Parts: sequence; C-alpha cells; structure tokens
Amino acid sequence: MVTLEVANASGGQLSRESSVDDVARSDFDRVNPVTGPIYVQRAEPGDALRVDIMAIDLDSWGWTANIPGFGLLADQFRSPICAFPK
Repeated sequence: MVTLEVANASGGQLSRESSVDDVARSDFDRVNPVTGPIYVQRAEPGDALRVDIMAIDLDSWGWTANIPGFGLLADQFRSPICAFPK
C-alpha cells in the first residue's frame, strides 16, 4: 500500500486566511506542483499497472481562482477573481 500526501495547487503559498490579493502576489513558478514519480518495483516502461484507490481524504478547505494571463480562461479576466470556500 502507498500513501501520498500532496501539496495544494498553490505550492503551499495560500492558506485558509488568504485573499485574492495573496493570489495576485503568488510566485507562479511554484503553482501546480507535481507529486511523483512513484517507483514500482519490477515495472518496466510500457507496462500497464492496475491501481486501486482505497480512500481519498480531503482537507477541510480549498480555493479556486481565475488569474489574468495564467491558466484556463487566462485571457478572459483583467483582474484576479478568487474563492476560498470554507
């Protein structure tokens, strides 16, 4: 069994107390961190692996944003819009 703990998409820059101003000041080189790779003993390139997800535990908060010049809909926003549902 493998347990993964992943960082939020801000790379740890945003917290439950963050605001849209914090999003605008974020270092976008740290945004969307990747978790992995994961080494699988005896697996070879091209192998198909079966993965059974036993559980997913979510944090008690999250965030989403539309940021000018960044990501999906980047050209549709002139200023950042952010939501921190609690």
